[in-house]
Amino acid sequence: MKTLYKFGASWCSPCQAMDPLLAEIDQLNVVKVDIEQEPEKAQAFGVRSVPTLIIVDENENPLAVRAGGINRHQLQQLIRSVS
Repeated sequence: MKTLYKFGASWCSPCQAMDPLLAEIDQLNVVKVDIEQEPEKAQAFGVRSVPTLIIVDENENPLAVRAGGINRHQLQQLIRSVS
């Protein structure tokens, strides 16, 4: 199963606003990564801003990247792009 990483931070309002949308996803494994608690993971994926969504395959190879806030329609498009 593919995984969607949401890189964010506790102080990031757009990151928190996306959480209800991410809770609706059932076709991907959703993992939230706080860049302040796991900076090495953010660095490994080249995350430079929050929020950043990265969809990876089973081998952690990035399939899609989206930086910045996202609405439901944009999230659905991102997921379809890797289906």
